[in-house]
Amino acid sequence: MSPETNPELETQGEAIIDLPADEETGLRVGRVVLFGPVGSGKTLLACALAKMMVPASFKEKYILSPVATGANQLPDYQWYKIDPTDKTKVEAFMASLNEKRAFLMIDEADAYFGGSGRTYGTPSMFGAVNWGRNACLSIIVIAHGTNVAPKNLIANAQAVMFFNTTEVNLLKYAREYMSNDVPDPVYTLQHLPQHVFLIYAPLSQEKFVGFGRLNIETGEIEIWKPEEEPTEEESTTPSSNEPEEGGEPSVSPMISAPSSSTLEAKPNG
Repeated sequence: MSPETNPELETQGEAIIDLPADEETGLRVGRVVLFGPVGSGKTLLACALAKMMVPASFKEKYILSPVATGANQLPDYQWYKIDPTDKTKVEAFMASLNEKRAFLMIDEADAYFGGSGRTYGTPSMFGAVNWGRNACLSIIVIAHGTNVAPKNLIANAQAVMFFNTTEVNLLKYAREYMSNDVPDPVYTLQHLPQHVFLIYAPLSQEKFVGFGRLNIETGEIEIWKPEEEPTEEESTTPSSNEPEEGGEPSVSPMISAPSSSTLEAKPNG
């Protein structure tokens, strides 16, 4: 199925992300932000998403990273290994993408952004992330936490995907912005099983999309659906939101044993 006929990256009746496809190239255009600790699988997830978002014949596809991100999974992508502290080179690279139909994956984004959660590091980084969508620049951002990721990057993303985390700023974001959509989001993020991620769509009416799981062996994305009741281990794990004396503990029934079905990447034409 081509990107034009599969704008929501839908497989087996379930959509991962609602991303429109550029009519000229078939590139799915939008902002996807991935958060998780080292070893969570967020870079492998980014590679899997890239294969679903970018047509095989599309040439303008880039990776900005200080390490060899995607070298094995995405061998035909142009990898720019630029020291995050070399703002001149970062600016020159980002400026080259201005008003270009392109796909960009930014790994270790914590290092490339300004470090305060308020800046984007360079003027063209700011322009690409904020206005690049109008020029059909599609971006996946990979970061450890929200303390350095500019807040409007998250707010304007079509999808934000969270792996298990104890990062203070991520949990603060979850508590402040996700509580109306995800039952006990802090507990949920703290107790996600390994390689399972929560999908959140800040711009959609239904912001909580569901859960996915990254199959590390195959590199495929799977739908992950928790059971109705928590497992015995999870039901005895204290919640991050400690109850007041005499109150009931807040235990999320969303996190328990998995039931998964493979999300196969559709051919990109």
